[in-house]
Amino acid sequence: MGVINIAIDGPSGAGKSTIAKRLAKLLKVTYVDTGAMYRALGLKAVRLGIDPADEEAVAPILKDTKIFFKNIDGEQHIFLDGEDVSGLIRTEQISNAASVISTHASVREKLVDLQREIARNTDTIMDGRDIGTVVLPNTPYKFYVTASPEVRARRRYLEYEQKGMLGDITYEQVLEEIKARDYRDMSRKAANIISAQVIMKPNCVLGLATGSTPIGTYEQLVEWYRKGDLDFSEVTSVNLDEYKGLPRENDQSYYYFMNEHLFRHVNIDMNRTYLPDGMNMDSAAECARYNQIIHDVGGVDLQLLGLGHNGHIGFNEPNNAFEKETHCVDLTESTIEANKRFFASADEVPRQAYTMGIKTIMQARKILVVVSGEDKADIVRRAFFGPVTPEVPASILQMHNDVILVGDEAALSKI
Repeated sequence: MGVINIAIDGPSGAGKSTIAKRLAKLLKVTYVDTGAMYRALGLKAVRLGIDPADEEAVAPILKDTKIFFKNIDGEQHIFLDGEDVSGLIRTEQISNAASVISTHASVREKLVDLQREIARNTDTIMDGRDIGTVVLPNTPYKFYVTASPEVRARRRYLEYEQKGMLGDITYEQVLEEIKARDYRDMSRKAANIISAQVIMKPNCVLGLATGSTPIGTYEQLVEWYRKGDLDFSEVTSVNLDEYKGLPRENDQSYYYFMNEHLFRHVNIDMNRTYLPDGMNMDSAAECARYNQIIHDVGGVDLQLLGLGHNGHIGFNEPNNAFEKETHCVDLTESTIEANKRFFASADEVPRQAYTMGIKTIMQARKILVVVSGEDKADIVRRAFFGPVTPEVPASILQMHNDVILVGDEAALSKI
């Protein structure tokens, strides 16, 4: 019989380590705490006075760093360059350093290679993020452990308390950090999918979305561009929608949003970035113009979508039928209510918008949906597991042959 590897995946604070340790002891196999490996490297960076966010400064120390595990009196210990650092890597400072350092591609590549090497030669149980999908994709033994953000925050808070690490930290602060980390993880996964599309097809057509949920995804794409990992010079973009009646210069227009969060930070050709013209009051003419643009660029390779509380995608609101192509829509009260936080008052929220239609969205070759927050949990369940109906516009996505849903733990908690 060959080597046995067991992958235990899930978000921070869900209990992965507790389960993995007990199972490893029961089965008498090696437990590999992959998170401890990032913490050990974070400790080394801190000791050397290196900013964990500076990948160029972190990369050189990877070559000479040796990390390994050793079982001592039935407990796993982690060694950094020959030193047992098990008791030094659980402080808040090192936790924060590890969280930042783990976002670097060079760090992940190095540690994933090390984790795979351990797994090739030893019966192991590994726990951490992306273990079953990235580190051990071929193992038949995969488990995903999860819990609500509140439960995970309580676990983490009690852990800090037991280890004397609380200080002035409150439960509310721990909960907010858990939620923030989930959002960062979601954003990184979504950005990974978009970056893969750009790398595989440099002249691809990206369908882009606005709103609060995609902001972290755009920030991650910008970060990778600045590191030289992405090139947007041949990319064409078409946006889902735009408010009718708002000029581009208005800080609530979607043109302004895209420029602030993505376009001006990367090397995309602005002549190949397209949005509906919100200042064209001739709805029929503007819709025909935008439909022609989408046709002329060859359609959308990857369409990014958010998900509204009432199931709208783009500004395709609940209706008696699925709208086909670009059209002018009257916004529902629930959408106005959701968007009023971006304006001085609800009265300033535009009442109409131009949006791609359902047919246009469904013609995209791949669709990526990003959702965040507990308040989206009900509509996620209705959209992806309920009946297909124009009363929940996003439910039509069930009929597409290539849809990826990426969400944080709270948004996906009811599926």
